[in-house]
Amino acid sequence: MISKFIEPDDSQWQAALSHISHDFYHLPEYCSLTAGYEGGKSLAFYTQEGNNRFLAPLLIKALPTKLHAGEDCRDATSPYGYSGPVATDSDNVEFLERSLQSLHDASAELGLVCAFFRLHPLLSLSWNSLSKYGTIRNIGRTVYIDLSIPKEALFSQMRKDHRANVRRLKKHGFLISIDDWGYYDDFIEIYRANMNRVRAGEFYLFSNEYFYKLKAALGDRIHLITVLSSDSQVAAAGLFTEIDGLVQYHLSATAEAFRKSAPMKLLLTETRDWAQASGYSCFHLGGGFGGYHDSLFQFKSGFSELTAGFNTFGMVFDLDKYNYLSNIWEQNTGKSPDESDFFPIYRTPL
Repeated sequence: MISKFIEPDDSQWQAALSHISHDFYHLPEYCSLTAGYEGGKSLAFYTQEGNNRFLAPLLIKALPTKLHAGEDCRDATSPYGYSGPVATDSDNVEFLERSLQSLHDASAELGLVCAFFRLHPLLSLSWNSLSKYGTIRNIGRTVYIDLSIPKEALFSQMRKDHRANVRRLKKHGFLISIDDWGYYDDFIEIYRANMNRVRAGEFYLFSNEYFYKLKAALGDRIHLITVLSSDSQVAAAGLFTEIDGLVQYHLSATAEAFRKSAPMKLLLTETRDWAQASGYSCFHLGGGFGGYHDSLFQFKSGFSELTAGFNTFGMVFDLDKYNYLSNIWEQNTGKSPDESDFFPIYRTPL
């Protein structure tokens, strides 16, 4: 078996993905961008055995200085989004387990204590295999739309109030613009205003530079879809990606002046219809904030009854070091591990 850590500029990363069902979160360009934003070094752990391939994108990060772990001690996390491990055959248990064991064995090369992954809801791997090498935690559900269903049926399965809002918006002259990047700065401004309004954490206040680099990194795999009012104002807009027939709802925002009109319902309806007409197979809307069943999840579930589980996966490579760091965290915070379900425990936000 070939097993090693590879960097984003290694041709094997993209070559592996050409054999694996994946999302934009797994692209080397995206992982490099995320490393620059979140901090850390972007790598992927790659295995190959015959026609079987396994790829796990990672951000390798130094540990907080207050833990006094030493410069040769690190941990890893999957890049922002649903970027957990993917493989050519999710049911090939033997290969998957050998890959996970290889990752465990190779972790010492980088001084890794543990790794945290956000698993992709629609590209799941064998739970039985994963559970042998770490801990799986269910966070919630995400919503997706099967685009093989006829257009009329997709509209009729929407919640009644969603359908009524869409009809009203169309009646009042709201229109959709697809991939007119002249509206990109408007979207960025509206998005940031939305995040400030809901008092989102600093992480979600992406800079203009980040948005420009995101577009450059993903190229024609990312789409800007905009809702325009009858007088050509930007009412709402969103960023959507397409990889392997899977359309992903990434980021969106509604202009304050149009919040009561609910233009987001028209945005997602028209994006769904565009995706279907383009021949794509699935539209993943994602879940609630943090994966929970909140008002955002309820809004998205108004478009489809189909849901998938959103789970995380934590692997501990060096148990002695992990316990040592957890004890330091306890001493620094005065808290018990029982008071947190965060992984790794020593990175629990204060």
